[in-house]
Amino acid sequence: MTRHRRRAWPTRMPEGLHIDVFGDRIHLSRSPNSGEVPTVCRELCQVGDIDLGDTCPLCTRRLSPVSDLSGSSAEHVPPRALGGIVRTRTCRACNQRASASEAELARWWAQAYPARFAAPGLPGYRNAGDALLRASALGKPVFIVTDSPRSGLGHVLERARASGRMAATFTAPTDMWKVALLKSAYLAACLHLGEVPKSPDAEHVREIIRSGVFGLDGDSIGVEEALPFRVFRIYGISGDEVRRLWVGVALLPWAGGRVPIFGVGIGAVAFVTWPIPDQRQRALDIALRRRNVA
Repeated sequence: MTRHRRRAWPTRMPEGLHIDVFGDRIHLSRSPNSGEVPTVCRELCQVGDIDLGDTCPLCTRRLSPVSDLSGSSAEHVPPRALGGIVRTRTCRACNQRASASEAELARWWAQAYPARFAAPGLPGYRNAGDALLRASALGKPVFIVTDSPRSGLGHVLERARASGRMAATFTAPTDMWKVALLKSAYLAACLHLGEVPKSPDAEHVREIIRSGVFGLDGDSIGVEEALPFRVFRIYGISGDEVRRLWVGVALLPWAGGRVPIFGVGIGAVAFVTWPIPDQRQRALDIALRRRNVA
């Protein structure tokens, strides 16, 4: 019998490690970008695990029975790569359609960029996996290459050392990551409401998720009352907190006070605008009722 070797995943440098380079420390742990506004978030209630029945929450078609594994897929919220756990089921077509955008979301969250390098005497570029964008203590941007030398990067570095020349390209995440984040927020909203809503705004957000892009109107949600889909990245979450979904309010600093934004907290990833505007008041009433009971 033929033995299959288990795939060897590239070893990543541990988060939180500090390296001194010419007296300037490189911080490998993720940190807020200069344009990100520190925002206070307050949780109203957690989002529990609720059976949404036999309806796919993304296309509203009937799901096959649980025993028929070929017709539906377990859905992680947030995506499994970001620590999410199975929260509901979707049809297989909807689950597979979102795989590319979820990969982009994982890169956005990790601040990782696919990198390629080239040096004189070598044809083409060598893939170097994901390069982590980090910062030094002096605020200088630094890319940390995490892939192994087996990718051919070692040859590039040897040639570059000899010639003193090297070229690099980095691929930034596309806006698909926002759609993946909207998907997680929408699924959390369905769990919070206890059903797959059939309102106009719910159908609108499902169309965005199925299409994979927001469209020419910008990153907005809602039909009659268009709202910007705001994203506030979360830092420093670990342990069981990574898997939590919750509903709450972000207090955005503004002139003269703080502006409250009702939304969904998605594990260690982000706090985002409530994704179904015409169900916002109902969702807020449920959150306040559960908070009072707790």
